[in-house]
Amino acid sequence: YGEAAHGIFAQGEGGKAGLLGFFNGLPVAQSLLSTLCPLSLCKLLTFAGQGSAVDVNLTGDIMTEGKDSSGIVAQSDGGQSNGNIDITIDAGLVAGGAGSGAGVVFIEGAANRLVNRGSIMSLSGTAILGGAGNESVDNYGAVTGSVDLGAGLNALHNEPAATLNSGATLNLGAGNSLTNDGTLSPGGRGNVLATTLTGDMLQSASGSYLVGVDTQSNTADTLNVSGRTSLSGQVEVASLSAGFARPGNHEVTILSSEGGVSTSNLSLASPTSAVVRYELLFPDATTVDLAYSVHYSPPGLNPNQSALGNYITNVESAGGSSALAPLVGTLVGLPDAHSLADAYDHLSPESYLGRATGALFSNIGFSDSMHSCGVPG
Repeated sequence: YGEAAHGIFAQGEGGKAGLLGFFNGLPVAQSLLSTLCPLSLCKLLTFAGQGSAVDVNLTGDIMTEGKDSSGIVAQSDGGQSNGNIDITIDAGLVAGGAGSGAGVVFIEGAANRLVNRGSIMSLSGTAILGGAGNESVDNYGAVTGSVDLGAGLNALHNEPAATLNSGATLNLGAGNSLTNDGTLSPGGRGNVLATTLTGDMLQSASGSYLVGVDTQSNTADTLNVSGRTSLSGQVEVASLSAGFARPGNHEVTILSSEGGVSTSNLSLASPTSAVVRYELLFPDATTVDLAYSVHYSPPGLNPNQSALGNYITNVESAGGSSALAPLVGTLVGLPDAHSLADAYDHLSPESYLGRATGALFSNIGFSDSMHSCGVPG
């Protein structure tokens, strides 16, 4: 729980290479320094030698809550050559702290690999940090936060059934690729965030790009890609603030790619609603937009039902109402016009007035029959 107190610090150093720092003016080995000094304040002292391979295998939880604390830090540096770093998280949660903390940190190394079947996150918002080595990340579980793999030949593979809740940054390096076979969600479900991806983006037929759309503020998740993008699979829409959905036709950008966007059998998975309709648009070769329309009085309603729909339209156009929001959210969630019409009928006094009016005319008819005189035929 202390400052710069890492959960695991694994080193494979050659010669006298390694992270050293200074405490009270004296050099301190990193194995002791990890509780005294943040990595950002330590000095890397290198001498000739060969760094050895580093292997970390974890089944369990690591939670470091202190400032500048990381869950797992692994280093291989020999000054002359570095060894490979392999980190495997078979299960559990690896959580870094605030400040410069991260879930998993690679320092130097050569061909470095992370295999995650658990969950990785940090209070700082940075999930994984790489360095000068070549980092390969295979995510079979959940990664939440930014990923910065630094220099080198890097790759990030979000496997089928895995979840990548990206933070503000996915830095793989120019020419390196993010492959999404699972679910990619900027900010995670329920949040709206813009993620900048340095590298290329490839989404396969099993992949899903989950986009949160705030229908109150007309904002949506956005993925800004520096390289090329190839999209298959699906774009999945998660509607936010449904109780404040503003009427009318709207359009938001959900992906931009400087190197161009290509698609193959890309489908849209959106909530079924009688009120809101969604559609993918491709305004140019580098952009994917999501268009959506909100109409509380769609075709097929009778005059009284339409009048109720128009009333809700006026309320939502003026900014909505907290008191009315639960009801509006329920209406937005109705799947078809028949369900919406039935809901409006239950909100309208028409059915109650119909019963009263029927009873009134029945009484009038009975009274007329009692007071009228029969006329011989």
